[in-house]
Amino acid sequence: MKKIVIFLSLVIILSSCVSNAEGKLIKAEIKALEKKHEVLKVAVQDNKNAIDRSIKRVDTKLAELDDTLKEAKKLLRANNANFGQDLVTMEQNVQKLSGKSEEILFKFEQLEKQIEDLKGNFEDVKANVSTITIKKEETQSNSTENQNKDKTDSKTTTTKVETDYKQLKTPKEIFIIGYQKVIDKNFTEAREILGYVVKTFPKDNQSISAQYWITQTYFAENDHTNAFLSMNKFVQAYPKSNHIPQILFQMGYSAKSLKLTAESIEIFKQLIKNFPSSSYSQKAKKVLEEMK
Repeated sequence: MKKIVIFLSLVIILSSCVSNAEGKLIKAEIKALEKKHEVLKVAVQDNKNAIDRSIKRVDTKLAELDDTLKEAKKLLRANNANFGQDLVTMEQNVQKLSGKSEEILFKFEQLEKQIEDLKGNFEDVKANVSTITIKKEETQSNSTENQNKDKTDSKTTTTKVETDYKQLKTPKEIFIIGYQKVIDKNFTEAREILGYVVKTFPKDNQSISAQYWITQTYFAENDHTNAFLSMNKFVQAYPKSNHIPQILFQMGYSAKSLKLTAESIEIFKQLIKNFPSSSYSQKAKKVLEEMK
C-alpha cells in the first residue's frame, strides 16, 4: 500500500511537468489503477471475511468436539467406576458362593461318612437279629416237639447245630453261628467258623464281615501281633469299608503296644488325615498327645 501511495505522489508531481493530454492519460490510468485497487481491496476483505468465518466455524467445531470429549471422559470415568464396583460385587458374590460350596461339600462328606457308619451298625444289627431269629425258630421247634425238654436239652441241640456248621448251605447261616461265638467270647471257635466262611465263600459279602470279626477277636484277646497283621490285610483288601476308621485306630493301638512307635504314629496320622470327622480320629489325637 505504501508503494502505491508513493507511486501516486510521484505521478502527481510529474503531472505538472507534462502536457494536459499526457496528464489526462496518466489520470485515466491512475483512476483505472485506483479502481483495480478498490476491487483488490474488496476482494481481500471478502477473502478475509471468508477466512474469519471459516475460523469461527472451526473454532465452533473445536469447542463442540472439546465438549464432546469432556462428556465422553465423564461417561468413561462413570462407567469405569460402575464396572469396578460391579467387579468387586461379582468377586464378593463368587467368594460367598465358593465358601457355601465348600461348606456344602464338607457337610456332604460328613453325611456320607455318617451313612457309612450307619451301614456298619445296620450290618451288626442284622447279624444280631438273624441270630435271635434262628434261636427263636430253634426254640419254637424244640417246644413243638417236646415241651417238657429242659434248658439242658435245648443247649445240647444248639451245640449240635453249631458243631455241624459245615453242613449248612448258605454263608449267612454259617456266619451267624460264628458271630454268636464272638458274642459268647469263644474267640477260638469263632475264628474257626468265620475263617471257614472266608475260605469257602470268598466272594460273598458275609466273607467281608467274617474277616472283620476275626480281626476283632484278636484285638479282644490283646493278641496285638495277629490283630495288627489281620487288620493290615483287611485294610489292603477293603480300603473303602466303613470299618476302616476303627480298624486304623486299633492297628495304631496294636503297633503302640508292640513298641512300634514310628508305625503307630504314622497310622494315627493317616487316620486323622483321611477321616477327620470320625470319633476314632479324636481318640487318635488323644493317644498322640499322650505319646509326646
